Amino acid sequence: MRRKSSAALIRDAFSRGVHRIYAECDPRNEASWKLLERLGFAREAHFRQNVFFWRDGNNNPVWKDTYVYGILNDHAFQRP
Repeated sequence: MRRKSSAALIRDAFSRGVHRIYAECDPRNEASWKLLERLGFAREAHFRQNVFFWRDGNNNPVWKDTYVYGILNDHAFQRP
């Protein structure tokens, strides 16, 4: 099976009629949001303390921020 690049997967989704793709990532994970920006995604939101996956020693949630990125079909890969 041939592996597709992220850009190829996005193009394929748009060619099949997908209008919008969005992604969420941890703001501290610079590699993730830089990749999204290289792929043409725009940062649309910074949600503060909106998700948790772990609890601390007192069983309290450890809240994390997220960035939300999006890309629209009509703006995808329109580079000179």
